Amino acid sequence: MKITVTQQDINNAKDSASSCPIALATKRATNKRIDVYVERSRIEFEGKGFCYRTVLPSKATVFVKSFDEYRKVEPFSFEIKNILAEFKSKVEVSVTKNDLKYEDARSAVKRAIRRALKIDNKDLSIDHFHNLEIKRKKTRIYIALPARVSYKMTNHNRGKLIKPFSFELKIPKLND
Repeated sequence: MKITVTQQDINNAKDSASSCPIALATKRATNKRIDVYVERSRIEFEGKGFCYRTVLPSKATVFVKSFDEYRKVEPFSFEIKNILAEFKSKVEVSVTKNDLKYEDARSAVKRAIRRALKIDNKDLSIDHFHNLEIKRKKTRIYIALPARVSYKMTNHNRGKLIKPFSFELKIPKLND
């Protein structure tokens, strides 16, 4: 996806991660209702149920540093991967009786997701707020697990037995 920072973006920008010139230009380029945050060396997209974070190209990083230090900046363009265009429809995840038999709920769900996505254990984690993190090289993708899954994990960890279940995840393509 090509991001073009215009003079108008520079003029309308604020000293904020969500209103800097790159954030304004990215919001315009995506043409979607998402939140965009730019830090020194990375850009983050947040939408309903997901967060995608990736590294900015070096010329964008130089621009951010200059803008943050109140130096004069010029319009420019750069390319980033268009993750928003690469979302799969949905992936079916099944937590089996075997998953639940030997592990806590978080580990059981994590094992089922790893199996469905065919990824390594080190590339996947689930935090205490039941957000899924998928690591790919310089990219991190955060996806909120469905509320139903979070509820089951909480009940299982409180000692209530849960039965095997399935759920769907909407995730981006995981090409490297």
